[in-house]
Amino acid sequence: MKNLLPRNKAASMAASCFISIVAAAILSAGFVTPVFGQFDRIEKSRAKDMLKAIKKSLKEDYFDDKFKGVDIETRFKVAEEKVDAATSLGQAFGIIAQAVLELNDSHTKFYPPSRAAKVDYGWRMQMVGDKCFVIAVRPKSDAEKQGLKPGDEVVQIEGFRPSRKDLWKINYYYNAISPRTGLNVKVKAPGQADIRELNIASKVTQMKARLNLEDLIREFELDTGGGITHRFFKLGSTMVWKLPSFATAPETVDEIMQSRIKGSQNLILDLRGNGGGYVVTLERLAGYFVEKDTEIATLKGRKPMKPQMAKAMGKDGYAG
Repeated sequence: MKNLLPRNKAASMAASCFISIVAAAILSAGFVTPVFGQFDRIEKSRAKDMLKAIKKSLKEDYFDDKFKGVDIETRFKVAEEKVDAATSLGQAFGIIAQAVLELNDSHTKFYPPSRAAKVDYGWRMQMVGDKCFVIAVRPKSDAEKQGLKPGDEVVQIEGFRPSRKDLWKINYYYNAISPRTGLNVKVKAPGQADIRELNIASKVTQMKARLNLEDLIREFELDTGGGITHRFFKLGSTMVWKLPSFATAPETVDEIMQSRIKGSQNLILDLRGNGGGYVVTLERLAGYFVEKDTEIATLKGRKPMKPQMAKAMGKDGYAG
């Protein structure tokens, strides 16, 4: 389908997981103070206009004209009633996001208008196996002052236990939908049974409001670990390539394969946390690992669509 808010008309997004009961709970809750202004009659009217615009886009452009069995009219009518009863803009945005998430489609998300404040929580987390761990803490942040360290296991965030299935929803909500001036987090150190409860303050920077959608999406991806900083580790004859996103030019793949990967006997491609990106970039990378042009995905739309193909790179293909 055409994304509700496409970053590039020629680009589509390569995908991941979707919805469960936890999403409904998160997106309707109100925890710490969100970074949003007043919610008056005008703001409520704007939120309802967003709902109408999204429903119109879905009805015109969504790939499945049956909407996966979701009753769009009823779903959005209920959402509008909930917006009427909302008491904050953050809550309204959560209601709108949940209406879209009902489709259970990783390509279809609601990104709210740009905010006049940027929130930095000062730390990041990632799933390792079935557990969630702190992977980075910003120096001089409140997180560091409170003793949060890389390697700490994240037991709860605002009362929710992160899981491989649901972590993306927590990131999506607290970064894109309703950023907070602080988060309540429960963690425990490696090898320790004692759980520490921390109320970590965010760094809030006031900014000029922007209307640039590409900047907003790029900022969200960086905040949630989906940026385009490639990392490489050489372990004997094995190269490890941490590829956090396909939201980069196909030519970047060519450069990396020729300058970094070529000559390595083994390659480990780490796609943990990769939120997708450009289909053409995925096709280019897959082409290095097939001996002949190969169909890697079938596509479904309202009209017949050609399959997604990886074109073999021939002598430039990976030989390890």
